[in-house]
Amino acid sequence: MAGWLAFLRPVATLHPQERFLKTHTLIFALAFLVMAGGAGVRAARHDDDARASAIAGSRHVLYLHGRIVEQQGKDAVSPEYGRYMFDEIVSALGRTGAVVHAPVRSADSTTDRAAGDVAGLVDGLLAAGVAESDITIVGASIGSIIAMKASDRMQRGSLRFVLLGACNDWVRDELKPELHGHVLSIYEEGDPYGGSCRSVVASQPTVGEFEERALSTGLSHGFLYRPLPEWVTPTLAWSQSD
Repeated sequence: MAGWLAFLRPVATLHPQERFLKTHTLIFALAFLVMAGGAGVRAARHDDDARASAIAGSRHVLYLHGRIVEQQGKDAVSPEYGRYMFDEIVSALGRTGAVVHAPVRSADSTTDRAAGDVAGLVDGLLAAGVAESDITIVGASIGSIIAMKASDRMQRGSLRFVLLGACNDWVRDELKPELHGHVLSIYEEGDPYGGSCRSVVASQPTVGEFEERALSTGLSHGFLYRPLPEWVTPTLAWSQSD
């Protein structure tokens, strides 16, 4: 039993890459405790119910990184844009108290498989009692493609999305995602890869709210390699909107 209780330590104390498994399996651990019975187990169940309530009462941010992290790992360095500040970005996204889920995808990852993983993670959070409106999916570059595919797959109207350096002619004309929920697009005016999402979102009745911000940092696509307040601050505000 002690092993189960250790496994169920608060999710907020875990490294971001552990949180997916811990949150996703918490409900099954609780079910085990219920079936086991006994006074000691009932006391443990009370503690675990409190932890589950804490998870359900928290806001959750799912951060989907750019392609270079798939290729090099979370300490990736681009000769053009510099170091990808993965840990610093995750820390910045959690500074208002949200639980940040930031799994590092492998080099053989595909956007379709990753979108399925995102949908599974969201399903796990919802099963644990988290409200749709308390979940924000933040995608950077190819991570935003994954976020759009996940949105199309899940079709949940209260989820929140932040798309960083996301859209271009290919996204609009070839990918043609059907987006759902509330969408914030942030792009750098000098970015040759990801620009405005306005034409992608236009005339999509399944999008509840849409806002967009154009930045002028001079960093091109490298703006999303750093936890710049220009994009982090509006992202956190969006995740806390009701």
